[in-house]
Amino acid sequence: MTTALTRLTLTLSLAIGLPLAAGAQTKDKMADKDMKMDHGEMMALAKGEFTGVGGHASSGSYRIVKEGGKLMLHTSADFAVDDGAPDVYLVLSAGPKVGKDKAVWLGKLTKHMGEHSVEVPASAKLDQIDTVVLWCKKYSVTVGVAPLDGAALAKAAMHKMAPQGGR
Repeated sequence: MTTALTRLTLTLSLAIGLPLAAGAQTKDKMADKDMKMDHGEMMALAKGEFTGVGGHASSGSYRIVKEGGKLMLHTSADFAVDDGAPDVYLVLSAGPKVGKDKAVWLGKLTKHMGEHSVEVPASAKLDQIDTVVLWCKKYSVTVGVAPLDGAALAKAAMHKMAPQGGR
């Protein structure tokens, strides 16, 4: 009976990717492992596609992932924004216009194409956000947007980043 139970446990553990008791990982390590996709990339808590606004060109995508206990926004390798905009910032906003309220400034883009990585501050009120905005600060104009389900991201981030234990 014990041998059959051990085989069943081993089979189930391997089938669903759970650690065995002898080499069990902490819950934190398990959560990080569970967030990894098969090809080694982090599973996106949120993602979207950029489109241009007001005659400006924007394309590519973003994804928000948990890395080392922090939320990070990454643009895709095929990301591009109108190079006529002199100082483009990534901003999380409650709509396509960036206002003083409910805007989370993530950082200035260092280039108009390719991958970028910026941290989403822990203080961000994600449930009040619904848009990733490409904002030209010099001209105070939106040059691109991508949808973001901030409420779902807030829930996922709380779940994935909650202290382990005591649950």
